Amino acid sequence: MADIFWPARSPVVTEEAGTRGGTHSGIDLAAKRGDPVLAPFDGVAVYVGGDGATGRLWLGDRWLYPNGEGRTVDIRRADGLISRVGHLNGYAIKQGQTVKAGQVVGYAGDSGYSTGVHIHWELRWDRAWSGGNWINPRTLTPKSQEDIVTPQDIEKIAQRTAQLVLSTPVKQTGKGRTGTLTLRGLIGSWHHQIGVTRRIVESTNALVKKLTGK
Repeated sequence: MADIFWPARSPVVTEEAGTRGGTHSGIDLAAKRGDPVLAPFDGVAVYVGGDGATGRLWLGDRWLYPNGEGRTVDIRRADGLISRVGHLNGYAIKQGQTVKAGQVVGYAGDSGYSTGVHIHWELRWDRAWSGGNWINPRTLTPKSQEDIVTPQDIEKIAQRTAQLVLSTPVKQTGKGRTGTLTLRGLIGSWHHQIGVTRRIVESTNALVKKLTGK
């Protein structure tokens, strides 16, 4: 199964999943208003918008607290797993957009029914607003966002590895050879020798043709 990453750069859990009699279907993370909320894996934003509940609703004699996740972003992975972050202050992506792990998808806030700014994060196999088939993110052992390896990272690693290999001393062996060469120097020497050999072969062929007329 592909890696899953926390949706915050420095996650501090303020409430675990499964509290409130099992009704809290996600993990709450400490945040300041406007902190970036990040995609936990590659996927497609299948929903970006409000959940229809902006907070408390006064019914005339009492308050009604709807699901109240406020501004939310749902990202669906290729295998169908959905990540939802809620109580956002705003969005950084649009519905239908393809995103990469670590990409900013929104900003922390306290929209919906919330007692303060934080990031609500849950994983599920359906898009039910409450209940549904949710998964405690901890059971999938999310990794730090710093562990994400991007194509740019791979390119940098390849460049550093090549530089290291080409600058590593190679001990010379054989009659009349002493000291060391770098692999870069050795490759350069091979290129030179191949070039000389090619010229010798070309000159020999030209001389044979001249002498034989063929």
